Amino acid sequence: MTTVAIDARFWRAEPSGIGAVVAAQVTRLPSRASDLEFVLITHPSRPTPVCAPNVRCLVAPYVPDGPGTMLALGGWLRARATWDVFHGASSALPHDVGPRTVVTLHAVMWLDDPALVRRAGPWGLAETLFYRHAMGRAARRASALVVPSEATRERATRWTGDGARRITVTPWGLPDAFRRPAPTARALSLSRHGVTTPRYALVVGKSAGYKNHDGAVRAFARAFRGDPSTSLGLVQRAGDGADRLRALAASLGVGDQVHAVPAESDEELAALYAGAHALLHPSVCEGFGFPLLEAMAMGCPVVASDAASLPEVGGDAALYAAPDDATTLARHLRALLDPDVRRLHVERGRRRVERASWDACVDATAEVYRRLAR
Repeated sequence: MTTVAIDARFWRAEPSGIGAVVAAQVTRLPSRASDLEFVLITHPSRPTPVCAPNVRCLVAPYVPDGPGTMLALGGWLRARATWDVFHGASSALPHDVGPRTVVTLHAVMWLDDPALVRRAGPWGLAETLFYRHAMGRAARRASALVVPSEATRERATRWTGDGARRITVTPWGLPDAFRRPAPTARALSLSRHGVTTPRYALVVGKSAGYKNHDGAVRAFARAFRGDPSTSLGLVQRAGDGADRLRALAASLGVGDQVHAVPAESDEELAALYAGAHALLHPSVCEGFGFPLLEAMAMGCPVVASDAASLPEVGGDAALYAAPDDATTLARHLRALLDPDVRRLHVERGRRRVERASWDACVDATAEVYRRLAR
């Protein structure tokens, strides 16, 4: 029986987009690919994330995105297991993991334009060096690459050395927390964080340059300056992005309408989407774009940029503009005040989400394993 070793350490206690992808795939693979055996390399905070007859878990001592992963993980694993195919599920290809390798490239911003992703200071420089090495090595040397969108496939071909020959597109599905019915109550976190208006829009995502949250605030200001009935909630991960954006909002005359709204769980985020006027998501680039699917599943219309993978994810359900076109983004936000326009895009969004299948993604990935093993 073919054995696949999967580096699943990004599925850990700390939430992340990569972790959500790894979790969705790893929980489905054992049952949907019962002809394969799996060795899961796991994080200490989730030592045994999956229990199945064809799964064995090994807790690794190395940080997932650190030099130990690149230099020592392969030797450490060889002392404990054998495998036919190795899958680096978080964009990295460690040394010494065998001749048959698969890497998931979630996005290629670290290769294309690291200034859009990295943090400031020495740690940001260290991140850049690590990710450019890890992802560049994966693009050049992995036996197969899997990516979540055609846009990512196209961008990745610049770094592979042989175009798209080794790349398979496996679009991602909707995170499980957003498959459940939309909560009916307004999210409790809103009032705790100053949002008391009858209507609010959301910005969701990490505090990073490629997310273009500055552009989102500018578009919101154009749409709703002078309209105190509408607020903007910033649902960001840790960082100083919210403070900086509130300062920008004040300079644009909407300082009292822009609030940081931490979502402590997917369930709370689902509640925020369910009550929102719109998701505003004008990213400059994206490997995929989970917030679009999440919002549409909760009946929240989407206003997004037309960049990279976002039109693939949103299809005809979202309203699009160039990332720097605050005027058109604002016009879309205002258009959704019309009940008929809103209803149309909510219905299209729900139909769009029905096509987002983790099972299809996992089946295509398992077929890549089988092909390499043959």
